Amino acid sequence: MVSLKTTPFMMALAKLRWLLLLLLPFILYGGDIAAYYGFRDDYSTLRESREGSNVIVSLNSSHGRPVYGWLLQASFIRLDGIKGLRWARLASALILGCLAVLVAWILEAQLSWRPLPAWLVGGLLMTHPAAQIYVHWAICWPIALAAVFSALAFALSQWAWQQDRFLNRVFGAAGAFCLLLLALLDYQPNALLFAVLMAAGWITALDKPLPARLAWLTWQFALVSAALVTAFGLCQLLFALSLAEHSPRFAVETHWFQKLAWAAGQPLENALALGVLDDQTGRTEPWHLLSAIIVGATILFFGLGLRRKLGWSAALGWWGGFPCFALLAYAASFLASEHWPTYRTMLPLGGVALVHFCHAISSGAVSTFRRTWLLLPVFAGSALLANHDSHEYITVEQQTELARVESATKQLDLNKTRRVALLLPQPGDSTTNLCYLDEYGSLSDDASWCAKEMILQVLHARFPQQSAMIDRLQVYERLEGEIPTVSDTQIDLRIRPILPRHP
Repeated sequence: MVSLKTTPFMMALAKLRWLLLLLLPFILYGGDIAAYYGFRDDYSTLRESREGSNVIVSLNSSHGRPVYGWLLQASFIRLDGIKGLRWARLASALILGCLAVLVAWILEAQLSWRPLPAWLVGGLLMTHPAAQIYVHWAICWPIALAAVFSALAFALSQWAWQQDRFLNRVFGAAGAFCLLLLALLDYQPNALLFAVLMAAGWITALDKPLPARLAWLTWQFALVSAALVTAFGLCQLLFALSLAEHSPRFAVETHWFQKLAWAAGQPLENALALGVLDDQTGRTEPWHLLSAIIVGATILFFGLGLRRKLGWSAALGWWGGFPCFALLAYAASFLASEHWPTYRTMLPLGGVALVHFCHAISSGAVSTFRRTWLLLPVFAGSALLANHDSHEYITVEQQTELARVESATKQLDLNKTRRVALLLPQPGDSTTNLCYLDEYGSLSDDASWCAKEMILQVLHARFPQQSAMIDRLQVYERLEGEIPTVSDTQIDLRIRPILPRHP
């Protein structure tokens, strides 16, 4: 009797799942990738790259991210204004598709996960709010690349660990170290996606002898620690040699207990909520909190099942592993002195919650087949939510802003106008029914620098032959109620929304 797993249909289906993972970001966000809009720093990065200055590389190097700055400069100089931003978003989608495939392959081939849970972890990573930001914010494509470097580093490290020959181990470890270092000099938070795969390997080996597990954990932790220390040292060397200016934001936290209490609050809650977005005014409650409670309770109570099945050692390994790996995954943001829980820095932390949740669901007391398929509605709901939220609270909002700026600039006469006074919107003028920090539902043109960059990009697209005249425009903010300067060379532009789209 022929096994169902060896039939041509099942073999084709097995190959198709990898293709589906690769294309998943395009399936979820394809329309938004091709849309005409920019998002915050997209506009200024376009101008700075066109001017040929080194400001992009210098600015990012001052934050300890020289590779990120170089990648932005090298890519944005090739983009044709706002309409060219779609190519950067396309690159993000392709990179994220590769990340999904790579993570699922590592889980299945190297860490002994079953195919369906491994595939679902890779797919759910693509629905995470951080992944949504990477696809919709053009300057974020190098951020997604840092996560791929980190996953490749883990794959190489795991391969080296499984080798018997000493030289193979040395070369594998060296290659993994270099990839991790490259990821850390690109974007530190995503370089720690390494911790997600460490967590996945640890929780699937809880039935193995403790000495073997600790030896493996020491190997992986030593590698990531060495890369972190080296990256920090290289950045300090850049500052000491005056090759990069030391940004005040590149500072180490000193109030550890306060930071730990903060990290255990909002960032951890957002990570446990998976794809349900937070909102600054609580409009997504109780669903955001409820999602976090369900995921947290699932992780907590699975440990009780492990205690009955494998004993206290496995249960303590499960319960102790989650906070430890969560802290490692969030280490870059935890070590930094800033308290800014943006989603774009939370992909690894969300990934740790995700692998624990998926493993708990797929490894319960019920039969494995039935238990694993419970994750499918979770994936379907997350995909629908990701598609809606990213479109509504990023694409539509930014398109609306850009259209408002384009409409306002139609009254400019470049032959007469020398100064432009802007009446800017306020953060509370957002027309969406959800707003979170500078990401979801946020305004780009509520900052004078960004509104100016938007206007310059719109004018460059409309009058490509008058670049020098456009660059000489004086664009500044005028506050509500101020009496405008009387001048025949000045024009006032109101770019505040008149009526909200949502009641």
